[in-house]
This record gives sequence, structure tokens and C-alpha cells, in this order.
Amino acid sequence: MYSVPCPYYDGLFMDDPHYERKLEARRRRDGLEPLPKEAPFRAERVTDIPWTPMVKGSSKLKRDQVKEIRLRHKLGESQANLAREFRISPANISNIVLNKIWRYT
Repeated sequence: MYSVPCPYYDGLFMDDPHYERKLEARRRRDGLEPLPKEAPFRAERVTDIPWTPMVKGSSKLKRDQVKEIRLRHKLGESQANLAREFRISPANISNIVLNKIWRYT
């Protein structure tokens, strides 16, 4: 299962059980009007929104590289060798392999 990001605010996810309350609080904080009940991005319409990950563009790896790391680790290559080859830390390789980061690829 994945989280659907809020189209209005970073760090707010639409499948959060408190999404409505958090969205209204942020809109009040920013001085905006509350959303009408028939707004297109209410929590009950989560399935209608195409999911795209929130990418900031500062990643050292591309999706195909992450898939390659996971495949090569499954085939027995050490995390240390993968870290040297892709020039990232062994901790990041471990997190990729354990799906703690890049979990939607």
C-alpha cells in the first residue's frame, strides 16, 4: 500500500485518517477559505487521483538504478560493492534493499 500525497500541501497524505482535519487546519493557518464539501480532492475521492511520488529532483539515483541495486543484491552481490559502484553510502544501499527508501519503484 502506498500513500497518496495531498495536491495542496507537501507532507500531507490523503489516506491519513486525519487528513480532513489537518487540511482544514493548514488552510486556516494560511488564511485560505475552507474547501467546499464537493471539492474534487476530498479523502473519499482518493482512488480518482493518479498517484505520483513526490520527487524533489535532488536524488543521486534514478529508478532503474534502484531496481538494478535490488536485483544485484538478490543475486548475491555485497552491499559494500554496490555502494562503491553507485557512489552512495552503504547505509543507503541497505535502506534501498530493505525498502525503507525508494519503496515505490
